Amino acid sequence: PDGKPQVTSAHNSSSTSIYLNWKPPPKSSIHGEFLGYRLAYKPRDDTSSESVQEIFLRDPSIEVCVYIF
Repeated sequence: PDGKPQVTSAHNSSSTSIYLNWKPPPKSSIHGEFLGYRLAYKPRDDTSSESVQEIFLRDPSIEVCVYIF
């Protein structure tokens, strides 16, 4: 897609979980099959790119994620 999701809410729910809520990219910006979302996160005080973790949400209809790590 040319567009990107609009994050409406994001915060840590605890020291080991994050909460994200978003609106999907505009349909006019999606060219082809929309397969889902890739979320990346890392500890706030860690500047190393090696600490980045990713999760993949393979359902494009999802608009809320609570992730516990």
